[in-house]
Amino acid sequence: MTHSDLLFAPKGEAKSVSGRNIPPITIMRKQITSWNVTFADRAKYGAVEGTWHDKGDSEKKKIKVGEDEPVFILRHTFDTPELLIAAADAKLKQLERGTGSLSITTPGDPRLAAEGKLNLMGVRAGVDGQWNITRVEHSLDNSGYISRISAEIPQT
Repeated sequence: MTHSDLLFAPKGEAKSVSGRNIPPITIMRKQITSWNVTFADRAKYGAVEGTWHDKGDSEKKKIKVGEDEPVFILRHTFDTPELLIAAADAKLKQLERGTGSLSITTPGDPRLAAEGKLNLMGVRAGVDGQWNITRVEHSLDNSGYISRISAEIPQT
């Protein structure tokens, strides 16, 4: 019989299962086989608003998380204010993080893992610097060992 544990941690903290920091991996331009970057051209959202259904007085009530403009509106109606606040807070953090996305392919590197940090050097201005790794796919076939990395700009 095997035993396994689940680890719950906030996204983008670069922590291993043991709770230690995952060291950042530096990748130079010459190590990259292919890459693509996309930057959102929309303004960052400063708040998220949603509704919850108050069964006591059979009314929908609004809650806003964050103070700035523009406001992102959640479409789903939640059962409790606590569920709405948790969802709005998570969505606001996602919107703050998601202003740029990157995908690169490199020769395989087993040190690359989701939730780790990636330092790019020599690619181009605006792309060089630190990224949060969101997904890594390692593959080994007749062409060799490669790593496909998806990353996003860290939350400020």
